[in-house]
Amino acid sequence: MKKSAFTLIELIIVLGIISIGSAIAILRFNVVDKIGARNEIQTFVDDYSYLRDLALSTGKTNTLSFDENGYTMTGYIKKERKLKYIKSLHKDKISFTNDAYVSADKTTEAYNLDFVSRKDPNTKWNFTIQAVGGYLNEK
Repeated sequence: MKKSAFTLIELIIVLGIISIGSAIAILRFNVVDKIGARNEIQTFVDDYSYLRDLALSTGKTNTLSFDENGYTMTGYIKKERKLKYIKSLHKDKISFTNDAYVSADKTTEAYNLDFVSRKDPNTKWNFTIQAVGGYLNEK
């Protein structure tokens, strides 16, 4: 009489393969989220510098407006960016003028920008904007 069942060794091997595959998938998604968040921060820094330089070179005032899904660049150009991995903690508007000044709607914390990761709330980025020159410094 022949039994058709799995042995204990076969079950252990199958469970080991499944656990290794799921561990690789979980680690891969965490790495993708971190890389995506860092790329979005770099894109924001590039957009910020571009708008500041564009205001200086064209003489037109450019603005950067934040909402919960991203930010919008208006002025000489109009472009909207959606943020998938990070979100802005500010909802104010930043204006870049042709005389190298940066102004915001708020008067007290106008020159601090904070971003937080959507997946890991403990991961944060803080930027300070210099009033004269409008240079962006990451803390």
